[in-house]
Amino acid sequence: MGYWLDDAEQQEFDELLAALMAQYRSCGAVLPLLLDELARLVVKRRRLERIEAALYRKARITTEHVAQQQASADNSLASYLPP
Repeated sequence: MGYWLDDAEQQEFDELLAALMAQYRSCGAVLPLLLDELARLVVKRRRLERIEAALYRKARITTEHVAQQQASADNSLASYLPP
């Protein structure tokens, strides 16, 4: 379909478009174009949801790592302070 699709997304797009075409039997030239656009948008939205989830996971891991480093630094500094 387009250069923006990898193999898995192309298969997802083809299956979605086929299902949409079967569900909404076209009686004109405009409906297939709209269904194609709908399928493309659904695949792109799913990709963005996967990207968003990955970024959230990365941010959470990074935040936890920074907090651990800060705690370690605080503990190191505390060892130099008199009791």
